Amino acid sequence: VPPERETLVQEGAAGLLPVRLGRDGGDLRPQVRAPRARRLGGAELAPALLAAALAPMRGAGDTGLQSALWSNGPHWWLTPLADAAAVRALSEDAGLDMAAIAALSRATGAVGLAVFAPEARDGHHLAVRAFCPADNIPEDPVTGSAQAAIAASLADIGHLPGADGRYVGSQGRELGRDGRVEVEVDAGGEVWI
Repeated sequence: VPPERETLVQEGAAGLLPVRLGRDGGDLRPQVRAPRARRLGGAELAPALLAAALAPMRGAGDTGLQSALWSNGPHWWLTPLADAAAVRALSEDAGLDMAAIAALSRATGAVGLAVFAPEARDGHHLAVRAFCPADNIPEDPVTGSAQAAIAASLADIGHLPGADGRYVGSQGRELGRDGRVEVEVDAGGEVWI
């Protein structure tokens, strides 16, 4: 990309997505605008399957926010947990039920289940994990569409972390990746990843 270029358009399954090309010193910092997310429903969509998937998750439902299915192209079950320790501690050894998450995903046309909680440390504001066992991906290390759906859901209720609609989500640490996703929700409510 020539240094003077400030925008591109990415074509994909979600359509034509604008890309901004920022520069931080000599580093290129692309941002893609995610398709606008919308809430498709909550526990009423699959109450027994959702309950089974969430049963081993400490803090699910303790935040005042409820699990919900959101779509920004792909469909994601989004589940806020009480704290980052609950997000980071999830494992099959600790009772995480991949078969239940896969059943929920298949029944509702979801890619998977993403969990998150505030965690203001180490330069990030949110701890995120995304489980996609129905697609044979037990855990996705870094997931732009899930992070964008989470941002839209938090913006919808006025709970964005960070400042000025900008924050960093930490994802993949438990898989040895320690990904950092920079998120911006602009004044028009568009989410940039």
